[in-house]
Amino acid sequence: AAVGTAQISVAYPGTTGASSNSLTLLISDPNHPIITRTFPSRVFTGSSALTMHVVGTGFVSGSTVYWSGSPLTTTYISGVQLDAAVPSALMASPTVAQVDVLNPSGLPSNAVALTIAPLTYTAVEIPLLPGQTGNAAAVAVNSSGLVAVNNLPHFLDPRSAYLWSETGGIVTLPIQIGPGCLVQVDINGMNNLGQVVGNILEANCPYSPYDWPAFLFSNGVLSILPLGEADGINDSGQVAGFADVGNPLRINPAIWQAGQIQLLDNLNSSGFNGTVCCRFKINNLGQVVGTLGFGTASNRNTDYRAVSWTNSAGTLIPFLPGEFNSTALEVNDLGVAVGYDTGPQQSGSAVGWQWQNGTITQFPYIYGSNGEPRADINNNGDIVSGSAYLYSGGQFHDLNT
Repeated sequence: AAVGTAQISVAYPGTTGASSNSLTLLISDPNHPIITRTFPSRVFTGSSALTMHVVGTGFVSGSTVYWSGSPLTTTYISGVQLDAAVPSALMASPTVAQVDVLNPSGLPSNAVALTIAPLTYTAVEIPLLPGQTGNAAAVAVNSSGLVAVNNLPHFLDPRSAYLWSETGGIVTLPIQIGPGCLVQVDINGMNNLGQVVGNILEANCPYSPYDWPAFLFSNGVLSILPLGEADGINDSGQVAGFADVGNPLRINPAIWQAGQIQLLDNLNSSGFNGTVCCRFKINNLGQVVGTLGFGTASNRNTDYRAVSWTNSAGTLIPFLPGEFNSTALEVNDLGVAVGYDTGPQQSGSAVGWQWQNGTITQFPYIYGSNGEPRADINNNGDIVSGSAYLYSGGQFHDLNT
């Protein structure tokens, strides 16, 4: 096809009825660089020096990233990604920078805007469910502004987990309750389509309507998944969690999708003892991060290790210097994982880290409410931890002030 654009639509074969809406497909010269977007796409005024990821097509060894006409030190990663070093001086004051790429052949790319602006956030109180008391924790938010909420305390109300948005209000999950049961519902993850996954835990329950504790809530329908725990879901509907396998039963990290379970490397050769510490998260490339227990099955002082899985193969995430007992909490679509180390025998305070491609660096970490360890990262590289603390552009911001 010639360079340009094409209109793509769908119609039923053999009919004369109307076709679907049309989408524009860009047809480009494979030797011509095109920028899809940058990560980050905006930074706060006064940010420290950072690495900007430029994603697109047509990049070659020797491609150079330009910032408003000035070349940046550029590292070629692949034909679809360049990394550029952005010095702090370029982000000292508010502006809109134009980022483009020039190939050695002289072919320039399109330009995309990157905004440098002061930090501005507005706090909005999320309501409790009618008639509920206690506390609530927002556990996830997607690109549409839909928020997943877990209400506390547990084992009091099967409606304890719900969704909320400023435009749509509250949406509850259709949970069935067996006779005499106390029920705890936890949402563990949500994707950009508004699908959520989590667990239903029951107590004092002579009869349960559910065969497994893991669930998927999608388009108003709650489905039970054959997993011991469902923790994360990406936009392709892949669910990360763990499955009970073997005889005797043994827990194993796994991905569920469309009725099929894919088991991940359980790192038996590295001493994994069948103890799962913390939740498994999955990005839109299918990369999973989570935490496994290591040591002997009878050893109560099990060491916990953060792990990353790509194509089912597991890689241990290294400790920060002088630390051990590590937990992975989230991974973004660039493969940047965040988590924390808790020091010798979990006796020290939490030390936050971010990890990508074998390199681990420290960031300021704050415990969440009730001392719960929490952290998340978006595709812009912004990290939130604890109760409304933001780490972005090398700067730490308290959003409570």
